[in-house]
Amino acid sequence: ILTNGTNPNAVISLPAYSMLAEVAPIHVACFYQPENLMDVLKLLQSHGANMQLVTTMTHQSALHIVLEYATNYTLALEACTFLMQECGLSVNDQDNRGVTPFHKFLKNPHLSSRPSVAASELYTLLRERGQANLIIESHNEGNALGMAARYLRVDLLKLFLLTDIACSEPRCLVYALNQVEAPLSETRPSKESQDLCRVILVEWTGERGENKRIQMAERILEHQGLSLTVAAPPSSSSTHKSRKPSIGNMGILNIAKYRKTKEEPVPAVPALPSKVANEVDVARKILQSSIAKQQKLKAFMAQSGF
Repeated sequence: ILTNGTNPNAVISLPAYSMLAEVAPIHVACFYQPENLMDVLKLLQSHGANMQLVTTMTHQSALHIVLEYATNYTLALEACTFLMQECGLSVNDQDNRGVTPFHKFLKNPHLSSRPSVAASELYTLLRERGQANLIIESHNEGNALGMAARYLRVDLLKLFLLTDIACSEPRCLVYALNQVEAPLSETRPSKESQDLCRVILVEWTGERGENKRIQMAERILEHQGLSLTVAAPPSSSSTHKSRKPSIGNMGILNIAKYRKTKEEPVPAVPALPSKVANEVDVARKILQSSIAKQQKLKAFMAQSGF
């Protein structure tokens, strides 16, 4: 059919979520996922199909559809690898409900509830190579941590908390705890997993959770060669003219190995990748908040005569 000149991007209206969604051949192939799916995808690409085409109304890419309806792990891995590396599809693109392909992966029990899922090739492809953003929020089910809690993905829940500092923010933890309490269903049948997810999230709340976040923040800054120091207040005898400029006067985060002097200018610091920059920013805020609390406590104790 394609050889005879049929348009590989032609769309047809099909019912989806009580709406008519126009889909192209690539979307239909990814929905049904025949055994020769890879042959179909490569054939469509070779005949000029727009592999990044999204459905109307639902705004889902082929990657969304593969990860939502996959039941064959090996086939899903092959299709996702092709769509991401050869066709340029992103795991962070959101559909009309804010759901990303990575969210679809978390919700699919055939893919994300496998033993040792954190070490699986598909997870590595989506999270590491695809740079899946765990903080992107869907409209109804929150971010990746909330979905891991809702669908009782215990291994991934622990991994997200240990490797992404933004996931452990109090607001995210409260939302995830509420998701754990959702009624058990066919997609979350295990009371044992529900209890375990609850215990893990509670462990990250309160004072113990704050200590864990502080330790993570310190490790992130240390890994980037950054140190957290508080600029000492100027002495009463010092004047504006006699003050030496320092990085400390510019903010609480300083770069330890570069010190600004009159004789030697500060070398330019290369920009951090966006993912790392976000982690550093969150780590900075957590440590700044911790230092502010400590200073308030010391001031209170001093005023109270301790």
